[in-house]
Amino acid sequence: MNKIYLISILLVSGCVQQMDTPSSNAFFSKDFLKKTVQQTGTSNFSKTVHFNQEQETKTFTLDSLALQKELNPFYQLNLTKEELISSFTKDSNSVDNKRYTIVYTKKEGTPHHIHQLEETFKNKKIVKIKGSIIHNTPLFFSEKQLELSLNEGAVSSYSIFAKQCMIGQDTNTFHIEGKKVLK
Repeated sequence: MNKIYLISILLVSGCVQQMDTPSSNAFFSKDFLKKTVQQTGTSNFSKTVHFNQEQETKTFTLDSLALQKELNPFYQLNLTKEELISSFTKDSNSVDNKRYTIVYTKKEGTPHHIHQLEETFKNKKIVKIKGSIIHNTPLFFSEKQLELSLNEGAVSSYSIFAKQCMIGQDTNTFHIEGKKVLK
């Protein structure tokens, strides 16, 4: 899909813009997430939880440790450079010379639980992380769609959509949205 989109843009524009690339260590990892959480510091967040057909919204203050726990599913998106090279294909597209997206997609037959990791950059800094994690065993299925938005290196919002099902049980779905509340 991304290749078709990129080819369409190239055909319409008639020229290729050179894309600024991020520094070699500007990809998403546990270390990157820890630094982002620390950069966010103690902040107020509004959190909405949708579970099956119910919804609840609360506003509360999170320090770095509480935010780290809140963002725990994002730590599952951790990939090493070696894993990216050996187990994932890389595709990129550019909106302009300052904003672009890199998408890592799991290669067919690779036994990795991360199916896709998408990083959006603006001025060579990560501004959005999206990921898809799927665990599929004979007894259990779990799918998570994660999105983390950053502003000036700090968490500005996050979204976690999950679907879980055990054999013989009903499927549970939930969606959590958190947004930093400005004072």
